[in-house]
Amino acid sequence: FLDVEMEGKLDHLVPVCFDLSCKNSSILVYKYLNKTWHNLQVNFHEEGTANLWKFAYNSGTTNFNELYTETITLRAGDFNMDGYPDLLVTLVNDVRGTDVKSFLLENVPCKTTCSEFSRTFEVRWNTLSPYNNNTVLGVFYDFLQDGVLDIIFVHNKPTYNVSAYRNTNNYDANFVKVMVVTGLTNTDHPLAVGPLTKSAGVYGTNLPGPNVFYITTTQEGDPRSAVATQIPQSAHFTLNLP
Repeated sequence: FLDVEMEGKLDHLVPVCFDLSCKNSSILVYKYLNKTWHNLQVNFHEEGTANLWKFAYNSGTTNFNELYTETITLRAGDFNMDGYPDLLVTLVNDVRGTDVKSFLLENVPCKTTCSEFSRTFEVRWNTLSPYNNNTVLGVFYDFLQDGVLDIIFVHNKPTYNVSAYRNTNNYDANFVKVMVVTGLTNTDHPLAVGPLTKSAGVYGTNLPGPNVFYITTTQEGDPRSAVATQIPQSAHFTLNLP
């Protein structure tokens, strides 16, 4: 569930394979007004080459059996800080079946075949290269707690090493960080020692599923609203919340 168009409403996105091999991979979004699914027409042909990439999916009917590919998972985060949620998804080369990478899908304006949806996603083939080579999983994570999303990668077999990509781009943007916590305290360990302070009070843990909504005005005087969900996916095989 993502606010893809940044209109203050959650859209339902679903990755879809129209065949068992996932050669025809697509991302669908549900339009609540007319109760129909809309294909975002994401182009999985690598720019400047004849390479076709597809969702890395272990359907049990092929020799592709990488870890973490039993489900197709879209992970969302505003990587370039333009306000629109981008995606991380693991793809595999249709010809070179062992060539697996996690790619950034940037949220961009739709130019053609848009129908009733104004946004789509474009695969950024080189943004994370070469750090995303041989990766079966990628997730957004703010390592420095500075509002800029970095990425954690899990590499494929046999090592399944974990690596990190630091997002060092300079963005002219502001951010508001919101965390919804339980408010529960741990009487056994009331203080936590961290790198920023010698001790800090512990005030509960993050909750999966709460919505955070805001309305603001841009520098041009236009109204803007958006909604996001905290920890929309609390485990690999779970359904997204809310």
